[in-house]
Amino acid sequence: GYRVLYRQTSGLPSPGPWQTQDVKVPSERSVILSSLKKGIVYEIKVRPYFNEFQGMDSESKTARTTEEGEK
Repeated sequence: GYRVLYRQTSGLPSPGPWQTQDVKVPSERSVILSSLKKGIVYEIKVRPYFNEFQGMDSESKTARTTEEGEK
């Protein structure tokens, strides 16, 4: 499977701690991160794993969540 790592990078004095969400089915190509705050920039990366072995992290991407009411 793979692990999605994400952390808050705006609205804090320094980036927040990495949070993770595991995707146990490798063929699953999307995941919903439900605990994100509105109007915040997040850094996101992906790490593959097999049992206790972990692969290299992907390049990280940044994305901003929408504000309340944005379309």
